[in-house]
Amino acid sequence: MEGVPECQSAVAFAFEENGEERHTDDPDKATQGNGEKELGRLMCDGSPLGTSSAGTLSPRSLFFSAPPRKGIFLELIDSILRSGTSSSPVSQAVNKPMDDGRPLSADVEARRFFTTEVVDQLCDEVRAVLEVEKTLLNLQLKEKETLVVAGDIHGDLNALLSHILPEQSDKQLNVDGLDRKFLFLGDYVDRGPCGVEVVLLLFALKVEYPQLIHILRGNHEEPQTSRIYGFYSEVNLKFGCDAPWVRFNEVFCYLPLAAVVTTPRMRFFATHGGLSPPLSEAFDIVNTIERIDYGSVLDNVLSEVVDGLLWSDPTEVIPYFERNVRGCGYMFGIRATQEFCQVNQFDFICRAHQVVSQGYNWSHEKKVLTLFSVPNYCGFNNNLGAIMIMHVSGAGKEEEEELRFRQFKSAVESSACSPQTPKPCGEFVFAAFME
Repeated sequence: MEGVPECQSAVAFAFEENGEERHTDDPDKATQGNGEKELGRLMCDGSPLGTSSAGTLSPRSLFFSAPPRKGIFLELIDSILRSGTSSSPVSQAVNKPMDDGRPLSADVEARRFFTTEVVDQLCDEVRAVLEVEKTLLNLQLKEKETLVVAGDIHGDLNALLSHILPEQSDKQLNVDGLDRKFLFLGDYVDRGPCGVEVVLLLFALKVEYPQLIHILRGNHEEPQTSRIYGFYSEVNLKFGCDAPWVRFNEVFCYLPLAAVVTTPRMRFFATHGGLSPPLSEAFDIVNTIERIDYGSVLDNVLSEVVDGLLWSDPTEVIPYFERNVRGCGYMFGIRATQEFCQVNQFDFICRAHQVVSQGYNWSHEKKVLTLFSVPNYCGFNNNLGAIMIMHVSGAGKEEEEELRFRQFKSAVESSACSPQTPKPCGEFVFAAFME
């Protein structure tokens, strides 16, 4: 495909499967820093970040102690933090064409914001940050530190602003007033109407607060997937061209694929999808992956590992592995999980990639945790969203007190999928493109 970066997947075309549903009882005028360009109000405009004591935030009040690394994207961040739900009139105006064929915004400010120049600068900066990170992140939590882990977001800006980031900004949730760390497990685009805003915000936060914001790659951070399941259409609608989509996908190639999170009492493996046979046989193989070469020059074994990290799903039916019904990655069973965790000294695997009715779900005898952070996925699943909060307390506290979950419902009546997004949201790779 012309203009698509060389980072390719073994997958040709795909769309997302809801996955097996399981129940559990645990149940906004701004100035850009360097270029002095005015950045307008975002298209998804509405209620401010946080709904209780947080109030209207500026980026200078998002994190309490950590200074911004460069300061060039603070106003961009501020614009998005002041935006709100995708059901607002501003967002709805985006879908009405202008005379020149470009999307209509509620005011001139919004169109100023959606420029290829802004995207180019941001993508250059965040790529420079990501390039120095390893394919496998190692995150250490010390005493009194808190990590917030989020699953799929799929363009649901409201979930990000109203439910995930308030773990940092809302004083009713962040009672100790310390800066939180965030780990996002992938799938930021497609399915929802504000994938552009989600990516811009996460990229800008990553540039300014690289030690607090960690973003992994999901199977939707690929050109083949986002080309046909929402994000490509959204970018064209909001920018009037596909050049920003190409730049976003270039950066997606540099996202880490997994993370090891360690606390004084616990250690877990985090990725978007899951396991594969070669990963189970040699975990250190992850560190040898040149992630920007995925699908182009990686050998079969390394591509298989990446396929698994992005696409695999747990199952209760088989003990080890079989090819995934999605057409990419594997279904991995309880024995595969147990042996992987035992050999590599993990307490559990934390992953996303599947809708679960309660927003989170334990499987494989509490060795696999699935997180999904989009409530009422695609507007008709009626599922809860959830995040995991891991707090490392002082000495003498019980391990169980470190780990908790917060579930949430959709704050809007409908979060319809982006234009031209197919329903239902089932995802499989077409067999014609498989061996």
